[in-house]
Amino acid sequence: MSPAPSGSPSAAIRGPVLTFTGDPFKQGLDDTMRYEPDAIVAFGDGIITHFGPADTVKQQLPAGVPVKNYGPDSLISAGFSR
Repeated sequence: MSPAPSGSPSAAIRGPVLTFTGDPFKQGLDDTMRYEPDAIVAFGDGIITHFGPADTVKQQLPAGVPVKNYGPDSLISAGFSR
């Protein structure tokens, strides 16, 4: 299930996604790991605006938002910066 959109996306990526809903070291992998085999992550102004199953998120995106499909042999995961 995807959260309510929280901004205007300027682009999106599609493919398998691995993410966590909490701290796996404190709460365990089974309770925090989330894998979506076909998901869309949309973003704009430096924030993620949409995330979830591709069929659901695709309907929520404004017309014209480009979606780059990385295909089923990829894995999209969080990027970390300092």
